[in-house]
Amino acid sequence: MAVVMSKKLSGLLATGLLISLSLQQTSFADTTIPTPTASETNAGSTGTSSSSSADAGVLAQIAQYTQGTLQQLNNLPSDLDAMLKLVASWLTPDTSDSTANFQASFSTYGTQALQSSVYNASLQNQLEASIFGTNLSAVSGKINDLDYLTVLGSPYSTLAQGVDSSYNYIQYASGAGVNHLFPDPLWSGYPADVATYTNYFYTVSAVQSYNAYLLSKVYLDNKNGNQLSQAQNSLLTQATSTSWFSQVASEELGIVLRQLLMFTSQSYVLLSQSIQVQKELLTAQAMTNTLLILSNQAGESLLVMNAKAKTH
Repeated sequence: MAVVMSKKLSGLLATGLLISLSLQQTSFADTTIPTPTASETNAGSTGTSSSSSADAGVLAQIAQYTQGTLQQLNNLPSDLDAMLKLVASWLTPDTSDSTANFQASFSTYGTQALQSSVYNASLQNQLEASIFGTNLSAVSGKINDLDYLTVLGSPYSTLAQGVDSSYNYIQYASGAGVNHLFPDPLWSGYPADVATYTNYFYTVSAVQSYNAYLLSKVYLDNKNGNQLSQAQNSLLTQATSTSWFSQVASEELGIVLRQLLMFTSQSYVLLSQSIQVQKELLTAQAMTNTLLILSNQAGESLLVMNAKAKTH
């Protein structure tokens, strides 16, 4: 396809060049359309002077327009030459040093980004040993339930069978497994204390629900075989490969532009996802502030008690 397009463009270049040469041999700059005089326009005419003046004005405008058109035709060879140079620049491969340096930098960046997304088994074992210490052997049967890499498809242990460790992990990490006593309006405590605990119960339950919602996305991605992560890595590999950069520097510009448009559309998808993540982070931050307010209730009660105490 690229060869056919190259042949067609070469034919167009040759045709344009012949037209340019033929037009250069014929100059219209000296071609002048004589403007009729008043006596010529009035010769043999018995009309009124106003009619003759109007006819002379129309003829003068026609002559002026024709002269301008011929002048533009005289500029056509230089315009065609500029167009041919532009087309030739599109077909010329980019062999500049700056582009070659960009290729090397982008390729190295992509390689490093892919390597950072791959877990290190030895480092994982070292971290788990630091987290659990002497209890590592005791939790060996539950280690996958407590390891984040489980939801990424890289469980610590392969011995556990028939256990949904990914679900157990998000249950622990989100706090969904931490149950709270439901407030009973018939409790015999002070109404203010009952109301305080009721609000605490509702707030903490809402935060737990949101935490579970966020981590459920990671869980569902794990159940789908982490296809999204694999697709992202595949695009990253293609976008930073040296072969693709070589195509950008050597292929016809039309092909490269179409590929760039496809990557631009993908960038829009990633931008939309980034905005969604920012919204979720903002919500999580708001809930963190809410939990800080709840945790300060004991200190607030102490401040209120001191403020109400009688001075001695």
